[in-house]
Amino acid sequence: MSYTINEENVERQQLLAEILNPVAIEILKKVGPLPGSRCLDLGCGQGNTTRMLAGALTPRECIGLDYDANLIAYASAQSNPPGLHFQQGSAMELPFDDASFDVVFTRYLLVHLPDPELAAREMKRVLKPGGRAVAYEPDFTHEFAEPESFGITQMTKIWRGMFPQPTIGRRLPGIFGALGMNVETGTFLGVETGLGPYRRIYRMTLEAMKEGILGRGIETEAEYNAHLAELRRLEEDPKPMVVKFPDFWVIATN
Repeated sequence: MSYTINEENVERQQLLAEILNPVAIEILKKVGPLPGSRCLDLGCGQGNTTRMLAGALTPRECIGLDYDANLIAYASAQSNPPGLHFQQGSAMELPFDDASFDVVFTRYLLVHLPDPELAAREMKRVLKPGGRAVAYEPDFTHEFAEPESFGITQMTKIWRGMFPQPTIGRRLPGIFGALGMNVETGTFLGVETGLGPYRRIYRMTLEAMKEGILGRGIETEAEYNAHLAELRRLEEDPKPMVVKFPDFWVIATN
């Protein structure tokens, strides 16, 4: 099924980049800059992460790869710097030669995949000796608001019902370590006080996933409507502190 390019989905992905790019840039400072290098971004989506990767590492070439041809067309049509381009393909069977990249980056991709270990093996395969795989993934353990909001705590149930790898974050060190790679790891726990992008992206994401939530029986229609109403209320209420689920990252050296 192709990803729908519409105003809401574009805004949601831009909000996600606003939240996660500053963290990713700090992680990438441990890797580069790497002028003259060749970098790959897996699951590039609308191209936000690929442009961030190119800006942080200043490579000679940076390729964004996504399975969805619609997303590749959208990303390619944006304002992209020289040396950055996009290509359709699968993270489970990368269309690249062995040992052809200095850095392979992925964010919020493995959580979607039926076999993240296979994708990790493919990342290692296309890395040069000494090259680095950088993976950044969520772990849907717990999230909350203070004062409490069921709109936030109920999201843990949504994530775990919608994604095939809901605890992939904590598994990253083991997955890449099992490939014989040297692994550095860390975590990020996002906190929002006052009105900000967390509140809005929670509401927008619940709306985007409505069909899947109801189709899988994760919530009844009445439960979904109450959940959405609570997130809409929270989006206008600056008083609660919102704490999102933890993210884990690894830098795995080949």
